[in-house]
Parts: sequence; C-alpha cells; structure tokens
Amino acid sequence: MHDFHATVFQNGTATFMARIVDINSALVKQSDVDSISYSVYLLNEGKPESRTVIPLHFNRELNVSDVLFNQLKKNPHWTEDDIGFNFCWTLLGSRIPSPFELAGRHYLVEIKLVAKRIPFLIRYRLFVI
Repeated sequence: MHDFHATVFQNGTATFMARIVDINSALVKQSDVDSISYSVYLLNEGKPESRTVIPLHFNRELNVSDVLFNQLKKNPHWTEDDIGFNFCWTLLGSRIPSPFELAGRHYLVEIKLVAKRIPFLIRYRLFVI
C-alpha cells in the first residue's frame, strides 16, 4: 500500500485526490462503488503503529457521486502525473471542527472505498503546521 504525504495548516482544510483503479488497472466508476467513507487518526510519534481516532471524523460516509468521477480530470492541484484523477474530496471544517488541531503532529486519513463488496483503502499521512 502506498501512503500519500502532505502538509496541512492547523485547524485547516485538506483536499484529497487520487486515481482509483481496480485490480485490472481499469478506472473505477461510480456504478462500481457501494460506499465511500473516511476516518482520521492522530498518530503516536513514538509508536507508528499506534493511532487515536479523532471524534466526529470516524467512519463518516461520503456521497459517491460527489467525490468519484467516471472520467479522469486534471487541474493545477494534481501534480502526480499528466494522466489525471477520478477521486477528489475536500475535508472542510464547516459542519464539524477540523480534525487537525495539533501543530507539529502527524495525522492519518483513511478513505475506504467498497467496490463490488471489496474494500480499498487510500491513505494520506499529513503533517500539521
């Protein structure tokens, strides 16, 4: 599994982008997906395998059609390659507080996509400044 690494401002928002493909490298489509959810964890600096759930940001459902696209997109924020992305979601602190409260700490955001009853995890490690 590949973790994406990024930096985010304390109490800020973060945008998560990815190109999600199946085991055959075919682009995953909205109709293939049963659900998408996310969870945020504060990582223990001394024990990387230890993590603490951030209240209000655990196993929260996302609307598939809002975050997953049936065709690849490109924009200036996508810097992985020239091919594009089909997943984009911004974690905003509007309805509930931002989970990124502690500057100088690492957080893990796990996005769980279930397609045809098979779960996929997309992981982002964020350092808060």
